[in-house]
Amino acid sequence: MKNKYYVLVPAYNAADTIGQLIDRLTKLSDFFEKIVVVNDGSNDDTATIVNQFTEVLCFSHQKNKGKGEALQTGIDLILQQFENATAIIFIDSDLQHEPEHIPLFVEAFEQGRGDFIIGRRQMTLRKMPLARILSNLMTSFLISIKLRKKVYDSQCGFRMISTALLKGAKPFETGSYAFESELLIKSGRNDAKFAHINVPTIYHGEQSYINGFRDTFAFIRTYLRF
Repeated sequence: MKNKYYVLVPAYNAADTIGQLIDRLTKLSDFFEKIVVVNDGSNDDTATIVNQFTEVLCFSHQKNKGKGEALQTGIDLILQQFENATAIIFIDSDLQHEPEHIPLFVEAFEQGRGDFIIGRRQMTLRKMPLARILSNLMTSFLISIKLRKKVYDSQCGFRMISTALLKGAKPFETGSYAFESELLIKSGRNDAKFAHINVPTIYHGEQSYINGFRDTFAFIRTYLRF
């Protein structure tokens, strides 16, 4: 039976970029079945723009809950409505991830190179602030040590994860930005096969979701918990 892939986009106040992202995604529709957007309580025109695309399934939180909750909502929605889903492709709404790399993720998945595929960005001061580089190196190192598997870019939200791994990671227990680390750790413990795809480093400040001190604390708590 043919594999079925779904694209999940968490979006918060993404009116400036979400329309362009969906336009670019629709040109790649041969590689997936459906685009699912979770509008995380945006107070701009994000929902209005998304709802103009009839081929996109949009779910809106009434208030902002954070990226972790938005991802959980989207995962649950896909698993419930599309029982044939083989894997979910995760991509952020702010154009920091180029959707044109999705075919590379799909190719890696179908070739059996991995069932948890992660974008790997180039971490240089020309492309990313020092604080983000250090944070990413630290979290990637710690997760690699815990799992005894190499993870190069633990904070990259551009991912493709099998639904078997996602089901195995439930119940989800982290509502914050550290949810992505929870998925990494739980999947690694469930014998995930990690693969990495080189993707461009496109940094816009990540103001919509990341709060440095709060999310660092959330990562530490998640790391120790799992």
